[in-house]
Amino acid sequence: MITNQIEGKSYLGQGRLGFEEYFQHVTKFRKAVDQMMPRLGGACVIKACDVSHPGTPMVIDTKISELFKKYIEDQVKEGNALDCMRFSEHQPGLARKAITEIIGERFTSVSDITQDEVLILYGSSTQWLDIVFRFCIVKSLQDDFYHQRVVKQPVVLTPSGSFKCGGYFPYASGGKLHYIPTQLSNNYKITSESLDAEIKNINQKENEKVVCFVLETPSALGQNYSCEELADFAAVLGKYPDIFWLQDWYNLGTEHNGIINPSMVENTSISTQGCTVISFRRDWGGAASYANVSALHSRNLEFIKEVSKQCSETYFYTHPPFSKLQSFITGIIAEEMQYSEFTSDHQIYFKQQFGVYSDQLRLTNQWINEQLHTQNVQYIFTIQSEAGQFGFLFFNKNITNKAGISDGTEMAELMCLYGKCRVMPTLLAPMGIGFDPVGIRMNICMSNDAKKNSDIIQDIFARIAQLILDIERNNLSYSKFISLIKILRQGEQIPHAQLEQFIVELPLRS
Repeated sequence: MITNQIEGKSYLGQGRLGFEEYFQHVTKFRKAVDQMMPRLGGACVIKACDVSHPGTPMVIDTKISELFKKYIEDQVKEGNALDCMRFSEHQPGLARKAITEIIGERFTSVSDITQDEVLILYGSSTQWLDIVFRFCIVKSLQDDFYHQRVVKQPVVLTPSGSFKCGGYFPYASGGKLHYIPTQLSNNYKITSESLDAEIKNINQKENEKVVCFVLETPSALGQNYSCEELADFAAVLGKYPDIFWLQDWYNLGTEHNGIINPSMVENTSISTQGCTVISFRRDWGGAASYANVSALHSRNLEFIKEVSKQCSETYFYTHPPFSKLQSFITGIIAEEMQYSEFTSDHQIYFKQQFGVYSDQLRLTNQWINEQLHTQNVQYIFTIQSEAGQFGFLFFNKNITNKAGISDGTEMAELMCLYGKCRVMPTLLAPMGIGFDPVGIRMNICMSNDAKKNSDIIQDIFARIAQLILDIERNNLSYSKFISLIKILRQGEQIPHAQLEQFIVELPLRS
């Protein structure tokens, strides 16, 4: 068991604890709240939907139904109905071919992508981080032992705010995670100078060395890096050929300032020194509901060969290997997305929704100022992201301090209970990647009805505004909810007598 010491406390990987806290909120706490709401008069928690395009089912449902029916009929005729459900190949040909072509189209200066450079898995792109970390860390440990007899602890380097690294996966393979400090003033982005400085600081230590650099684009808070910024990073990494870079390109296809999210591989000086991890969840606007596909691309074919040996394994936060049936459906989706205008429509639709969200945020702050007789105070704010994928909301420190709230999880819990609003923590504090400011994640709503979306967004902001007013007027604090939250965090129901007493002392807002 690997532990670290921080401020005298022993813990099993801060990132892993953060994951556990986050998923506890999502899977246990919110479920328990949902079950409790009917006991309070039938009111439901307002749901802010995940970012997905409303056309997803219509785009692929008909085609899948037709081909799926024919596929099953053929399997029955051939006596393979049961066999088609068993675990089999992990690299479905149709999907791999289509994804290779899509990746090639998205690179602005690299067009000769081949299937030999691409691997795909069924599940979250987080599994690729686990595989690559393991590859880099184990290789470093082996090289040190056999060549130098002095083993240094391998370090995975990433900007603070990179929540998918988690702080757990590197430790699981014998390495260590180090965050490059970032600040809100720079939108939580690093510079080439800060990257170079951190590498030098670590490598000069007797017992540590950087073996992998991870860059999320867009970042966990929606910030993206330009082609020029990536070129500057490439110039730094070129000085350290033993450092393998990994770009988590998880919003492939998202447009930023007129260009498609750029890739590190387009810098030819380091193109074989790393890999690009790609998730198609956002690009295909909810296709993950049918088959969540993640891909890995690298121009280093030796690396591809070694990593492919691990693709049959099952990792934390992912699904089992492909079955023939899963491969079939995934291939259909990949081909359909490849030859449709779906992605472009998704981008246009999302920008419209994000505009509604931004306008409502401004109007809400204005209304709160009017109610409290203040002038131009930003009670809630967001980082106006170039990536524009998530609705991150942050709260004025004076507000959270007054309510006794120390992190995003507590704010999300308060919103669920008091505001009856389904939101999530930003993951900043739980993941140990930044404690200022306290924030929640409210995904943009997506449905076929733009008016309905606007109404939902307005409703959510109205609930948040009321919560802020009650805090400012000393009518609300997190401490009043602690006894209930402790029970709900375990996914358990509140005893009737205790719930009745709670309703009398502090009625939930309708």
